[in-house]
Amino acid sequence: MKINVITNVTAPDIPPLVEISGNTLREALKAALSKTAVFPDQSVMDKKDFSFEEVLELELNGKPYYSYEKGLDTQIKEADEMKLYLIFLGGG
Repeated sequence: MKINVITNVTAPDIPPLVEISGNTLREALKAALSKTAVFPDQSVMDKKDFSFEEVLELELNGKPYYSYEKGLDTQIKEADEMKLYLIFLGGG
């Protein structure tokens, strides 16, 4: 299954299209971030209490992932659109 990925930054490590063998948003997120340094230990994404809100926002088809009843375990389908917004913090 192929899922479209949109980000707010140009990051060569995050592909615009990911192919996954599973069918959940969690699997798509893991595939999109698998080659990045955002979560070097991919196994943390399998935990039910996995939290990433400090570093990115995630939407599925224009809706925040947490608005879906199953959250990261929401079933996805071919050509769904996943948006990843990396959160940048600055200081002065």
